[in-house]
Amino acid sequence: MRRETLVLIGSGVCVWLPGAVTFGLIGLLVPVWARAFNVGRGPLGLVMTFLLASLGVFMFLGGKYSDRYGARRVVTVGITMCSASLLLFAYSPSVYALYVIAFIWGAGTCLVYIPSLSSAQKWFPRRRGMASGVVNMLFGISAAFMVPVFRYWLDHLGYPLTMVTTAVINALVSLMFARFVVFPEEFETVKPVVGQSGGGVAYHGLSEAIRTTSFWLVWLTWALCGGAGIGMVVHSTSISLSLGLSVAIAATALAIFNLTNGLSRILSGILSDRVGRVTVMSLAYAMGAVGFLLLTIAGGNYPLVALSNLLTGFAFGTLFAVSAPFIMDCFGTRHYGEVFGFTFTAYGFVGSWLGPYVGGLLYDVTGSYFATCLLFSAYCLASAVLVLFAKRPLNG
Repeated sequence: MRRETLVLIGSGVCVWLPGAVTFGLIGLLVPVWARAFNVGRGPLGLVMTFLLASLGVFMFLGGKYSDRYGARRVVTVGITMCSASLLLFAYSPSVYALYVIAFIWGAGTCLVYIPSLSSAQKWFPRRRGMASGVVNMLFGISAAFMVPVFRYWLDHLGYPLTMVTTAVINALVSLMFARFVVFPEEFETVKPVVGQSGGGVAYHGLSEAIRTTSFWLVWLTWALCGGAGIGMVVHSTSISLSLGLSVAIAATALAIFNLTNGLSRILSGILSDRVGRVTVMSLAYAMGAVGFLLLTIAGGNYPLVALSNLLTGFAFGTLFAVSAPFIMDCFGTRHYGEVFGFTFTAYGFVGSWLGPYVGGLLYDVTGSYFATCLLFSAYCLASAVLVLFAKRPLNG
């Protein structure tokens, strides 16, 4: 098997369970934690807020250190942190402890995700959208397959044993494949491919990147569309339950969100190689805006709820899959981990509040998710407009 294929497979396997837990299991655990700790949705939304806050720090650090020390070492540390935090989740004594553990989990996920995504794209310089799409698809779609498994484990094994089982599987499988996650020995000689996003010579450093308008436009979409997407991860099950749907149907709706969250990544990644990153991102974010609007009128109509989850999942997946190669197109490969990691400050420090926390707080204040869905729709629409002005910066 060709080396680049092994890298792609290894990268995909390593992000599988981190994605499944982040986008699936945590959403299923919100009602469990609500009963266990007798708290509202607002305080529980802070679990995801703390998780994303760690992304704001460790995506940057994970990118920086993987650029410096190599992907395999950083991924191994991340897998270890993820497995340890799952064990800690199993015996959390309070909601405040959940915040700390979520921060650790998020840090470990960063150290797995960024090197895996970077290595895949660096091995496929002329098909970055495809490579990003594959890794991001597996990161996002894993929850769609694992949510029924997690649901079964929670029903038959109970909460603590579910977390222990997940931790053990993550450690054994991910560490086995982490040895394939490496950068090309001479990746610094690979020239950026001029794509559909504009012309010019790529920048190479974070200090240069943050001086460009395009970087900050992408940063804002991570805050807004990212906030709406991660808010849906946390609140999708609760939104469906508030509309009168059963627990099983609500879990299925979340699985649909995660299915399109994953599948859209490979589809939008490949499309972006052909028709342009900006075009694909803008259209996808607009679809997300429509999806959230549909939730405000869905009532107990399950097909409409399912369609809403499909559209919002597509937007969220595209954010991950297409903005990643867009950043590499703009700023090159040498400092890619550092530059792309820095965009996650928007997701971790801003989106984490705008989505899970504000969304949950609006529910606690109004007793309905109507205002939450309307706000998330506005986030996506603003992202669709902002990204239209992003273009590959010219050197100088």
